[in-house]
Amino acid sequence: MKHYLYNSSFFLLIFFINNAMLFAQVSEGYSLGENKVANGDFEKGNIDIGTHYKYTNKRSYPYGPMVDEGEYGVTNRPKTIHHMFNNCGDHTTGKGQMMVVNGSDKPGKLIWLELFKVKPNTRYEFSCWVSSAVGHAPAELEIQVKYKTVKRFSLSRQTCHWQQLKITVTTPADAKYVAISLVNSNRIMDGNDFFLDDISFREWILDSKEEELQKDTAQSPVVVTPEPVLDTPLVAEQPILEGYTPATTSLLTQQDIRCNEVMNLPNIQFHDNTTRFKGIIAARKTMFLIFDYMRDNPQSTLTLYGHSDIFGDPDSNLELTKDRVIKIQRWLSMQGINKDRISYEWFGGTKPINAEGGVENRRVEARLECSE
Repeated sequence: MKHYLYNSSFFLLIFFINNAMLFAQVSEGYSLGENKVANGDFEKGNIDIGTHYKYTNKRSYPYGPMVDEGEYGVTNRPKTIHHMFNNCGDHTTGKGQMMVVNGSDKPGKLIWLELFKVKPNTRYEFSCWVSSAVGHAPAELEIQVKYKTVKRFSLSRQTCHWQQLKITVTTPADAKYVAISLVNSNRIMDGNDFFLDDISFREWILDSKEEELQKDTAQSPVVVTPEPVLDTPLVAEQPILEGYTPATTSLLTQQDIRCNEVMNLPNIQFHDNTTRFKGIIAARKTMFLIFDYMRDNPQSTLTLYGHSDIFGDPDSNLELTKDRVIKIQRWLSMQGINKDRISYEWFGGTKPINAEGGVENRRVEARLECSE
């Protein structure tokens, strides 16, 4: 499997896990906290979905828009995605939207992935609901933590039958982030189609009375490093505008944050002609750096700048760079930063830093206004 979604500095998460924890219900004395998955029920459409699959919504008669393996759509009527899929209701209400997946025949292609900021020594539950779209060759799903499989699950052949897939993990003392992903190990092209809904990642919150009791009886958990279960490898030039000052630094760590200066965000990259992150884990880490600073400095404000390369249709490039910075603004707002503190500008390819059209022109920049 290509690990291109992680940079070399991403720390190896070691977590505590055993068979009882994998299948555990929330214990007495605990409750589940707020869901940390944005758009886990897909009611916002094709927004904030980390995936290696290709989104499709173009009509292709007579089958529907989804004709190739490794594609997905978001809908409340699966039959409009592919005429062979059963028109099942979603898991949430029976009438809402879900992720509709045409299983890939390529190894290691992640269906869904996200990076979560976590507390040390804390228990979390990851859960999702799945259902077969057709009755033959059902998907073989796996939950992975940093690309290491910790649970495998065979879907039922019964369509429209929602099944829960979940794990519980406890973070070690030095934990900062945890990456969770879903992969399908079934590579059969005929069949192998399914629905995904109600994805959640929640903290186990200890009730106050139980917390006092556990202080007296606490025992150190056994630390186990998970091992993989499978061997799967899993155009015309435009001038630089006068008066434009490009970024003077790159934001890679908290120490790189500069007030009142333009910073390049090199780890926020997008797939061509989309708002889909190319390397969502690296992108999320950068976004968390900005979020942490703005949370800790409530008087600060942020301006995002979106840029594209100098090729292609100028109007399309303008619209694309606008949509990309809006996506980042929306995520920060969903984490709790007031959207009035975040503004954005978009330039398409009108402000290149390489007039010959280098890929470095495709970038997102940011400026934090703050009192140092």
